Amino acid sequence: TGLCYSINDLGALQYLHGQFALAKRAFQEALDIAVAIGNLWVQGVHLYNMGVVTLEQGYPTQAISLFEQALGLAREIGDRSTEAAILFDMGRAYHCLGDLERAREKLEQALGVMEASGERGHTSNIHAYLARVFLATNEEEAALAHARTGLQVAQETEDRWSLGLTHRVMGCLLYTSDAAD
Repeated sequence: TGLCYSINDLGALQYLHGQFALAKRAFQEALDIAVAIGNLWVQGVHLYNMGVVTLEQGYPTQAISLFEQALGLAREIGDRSTEAAILFDMGRAYHCLGDLERAREKLEQALGVMEASGERGHTSNIHAYLARVFLATNEEEAALAHARTGLQVAQETEDRWSLGLTHRVMGCLLYTSDAAD
């Protein structure tokens, strides 16, 4: 599995530098090794990583297919944290497709998994994306509640990326409110 992790790290670096095709190739190579050695957790991680890259490339439908495969493996081995991360990104993918009902469903599932596990790692992001979904469906009160909760969790966990995301969502809410007045 050491080689798998090394190839995954290479793919992660390529992803961070916007080299999506190279990252996807690295994740596929790592996935092939994980399948060969029969490591379900590593297989799920690489399918998930490929889904994230595919989503960033602008192919949400294909990303969902990869996320579904990864989700099945995460559930099979009982990896709740990864399950929540996958559900979160599935929600993002459905949001990209404009399927706000399914986006909300996946995001709420992700939030439920995170809360049941006692982890807070993704909760601020989940609340921020739920706020975006509620904003898109003109449910401003629910959007504001989720944005505030996401902001509070991001502040408590000192997660700078999530702070930026939740502030951006709050800005959208404020802009929308002012535009309606």
